[in-house]
Amino acid sequence: MKYRKELAEGFATPQEVQEYLSGKAVWMVGDAARYLNVTTGFYRNNILNIPDHPSPLDPRAGNLKWWSRELAPWLSDTANLKKK
Repeated sequence: MKYRKELAEGFATPQEVQEYLSGKAVWMVGDAARYLNVTTGFYRNNILNIPDHPSPLDPRAGNLKWWSRELAPWLSDTANLKKK
């Protein structure tokens, strides 16, 4: 992937991160956090528990996963990120 090294070293811009992630079909929590440029802990504590957050593929799985084509648009709409 084009930005893999930059991501690993922490030098990718937020736009480069989003471009890289748009090429992945399935995201885990860390991918969603990187998409928003927040820590995984922040994402788990503040965003994952928003009531209308998209459902994971298998909610019983140890590592939660989502379809990126469903999660990216939801995360891009800042109105969704407000707790109701």
